[in-house]
Amino acid sequence: MKTLYQRIVAITFLVMIVSIGVAFLISNVYYQYHLKPINDQKLTYVAKDIQQFYNENPTLNQESYFNHISQLGYEIYQVKSDGSDIEYGDSFRKKTLEKEVIQSVLDGTIYHGIANFPKSIFITGFFDNDLRNTIGFPIKNGEQTSAVFIRSNPTKQFGELRIFLVMLLVFSVLIGFILIFLSSYFIVSPIKRLTTVTKEITDGQSVEIHPTKRKDEIGQLTNSFATMTTELNKAEKARQEFVANVSHEIQTPLTSIQGFTSILKDEKLSLEQRENYLTIIETETSRLSSLTKQLLTLAYLDNENQLIQKQPVAIHQQIKHYLKLMQWKWQEKDLYIVTELPPTFVLGNENFLYQVWQNLITNAIRYAPQGGEITITLSDEADQTLLTIYNNGPGIDPEKLPYLFDRFYRVDENRSNADGGSGLGLAITKKIIQLHGGTISVSSSDETGTTFTITFPK
Repeated sequence: MKTLYQRIVAITFLVMIVSIGVAFLISNVYYQYHLKPINDQKLTYVAKDIQQFYNENPTLNQESYFNHISQLGYEIYQVKSDGSDIEYGDSFRKKTLEKEVIQSVLDGTIYHGIANFPKSIFITGFFDNDLRNTIGFPIKNGEQTSAVFIRSNPTKQFGELRIFLVMLLVFSVLIGFILIFLSSYFIVSPIKRLTTVTKEITDGQSVEIHPTKRKDEIGQLTNSFATMTTELNKAEKARQEFVANVSHEIQTPLTSIQGFTSILKDEKLSLEQRENYLTIIETETSRLSSLTKQLLTLAYLDNENQLIQKQPVAIHQQIKHYLKLMQWKWQEKDLYIVTELPPTFVLGNENFLYQVWQNLITNAIRYAPQGGEITITLSDEADQTLLTIYNNGPGIDPEKLPYLFDRFYRVDENRSNADGGSGLGLAITKKIIQLHGGTISVSSSDETGTTFTITFPK
């Protein structure tokens, strides 16, 4: 199985090879259709200048003259009228040339072999050392006429430049390959780290990834993964705390029930003692039942992303109903209740919303001081429904406010056993409100009391 590192290197090499091949083909096509006619024209001018200069200086030694020209970077092939031939400079690789071409040059016609040289996809004609790839012209030496074929000699004209270009290409490819290996490792290294971390998470290990300063897609992936692992660690810690809290909350009433059940086996107990112990067992059983219902509610809410069945709920009537139901409780504390509840409807689940008012109003009554005040205000605004529940009881420590909606969190750890509070009420309340697309926030101080603010979208 190929690794990502091997795939990146292989793909990059393939891209380089294909790019070089395509670049060569494009360059060859450009030469064949644009540069070749220009090259043919330039070499024709050179041939005519050679011909003219020799005609103007007939006393020149023809062999010395052609040797001198070949040393300037040209290959020359001379065919005399008697059929003999002479080469000047480097030898042609291919010397096949039709007799008709030679004869036409002897008759005075200029041969444009460069322009008419056969096109080939994989061969650039400029470097093809073929006698057909020349310019042919006639030249007279007294009464004898010769056909002279000439072409540029790239080895002499571009010798050093060609070596330089070859070295440049070789070193560019070698350095490119080295950089490909290094850059591929740099790209793949974070992904390999993420793969290792994923396996560790799968094995149940707690891992931590530090965010990176990279701004590319790999950096975004690493930072997203770092955020995910942080949240997973938090979730795992919360899960462990949740299990511990649940175990504690269930174990406490069970231990109490077990203990008092054992005491009831004593036949010497009076009727009054039995009734007292049975009342305690009943209270603990009720508390255990309430805790179980809350846990089931949380489990259900955790698995729901949105409400399936929605209907208009008259929340003003729900709040009034619960206040009337709890009238004995707030009258017992001589509380002053102020309400402003105009007819208001929220699209949602009737039972869930009623549970919200139960939790919040019960808490307000519980924490309001004797003879204190509770104010409930409901307003139907343009884009949202706003509800505030205020009590003038003691403020909540600002350091504890961020944890108020956490599961099993209690502001006062000493009150749970006294009033049966489990620390799940506000967690359930927030979950229900979020499920309805709403928000809940709290502000509190010793001077002003505590206010819960709930909003629902229209």
